[in-house]
Amino acid sequence: MIFIKKDKKEALTIYDIAELAGVSKTTISRYINGKFEYMSVKTREKIERIIKEQNFIPNKSAVSLNTRKSKLIAFILSDIENAFAAPTIKAMNALLVKTNYNMIVSSSNNSSEQERILIESALKQDVDGIFINAVDYNVNNFSDLEIDVPVILIDRKINNYYTDFVGS
Repeated sequence: MIFIKKDKKEALTIYDIAELAGVSKTTISRYINGKFEYMSVKTREKIERIIKEQNFIPNKSAVSLNTRKSKLIAFILSDIENAFAAPTIKAMNALLVKTNYNMIVSSSNNSSEQERILIESALKQDVDGIFINAVDYNVNNFSDLEIDVPVILIDRKINNYYTDFVGS
């Protein structure tokens, strides 16, 4: 784990934080991941105080390397200028904020080719899921991709592509 000090951007490792707290790196990792049942209240409060006093925040990229969870969801729209887009983005964002997930929003501009590129890009960013407002009902231009995260189709089903669907 890496921590970033907000004021000077000086990176510390999980080992440095553990040394300051007088605990193991495993204990710090558990603290960061909210596994408080594995430590005493006194230890948790000590770690919290040190991190707060030093103005340190966990680096999400480093945490995701360890947990294999990016806490990112991709939302690929066929047309971001469509009247459907803004309220949908707003509603999804309101729900995701409560779960500590962040959303990457992109638009394929009604291009099947661009849609495929955006899906590939999202997968390279290790997103934890993809919402797709597909360009076309009949074209499944990403069926050959190895998508190993949940996919939810939004407002437009794709023929012969079976996944979760949310429609209006």
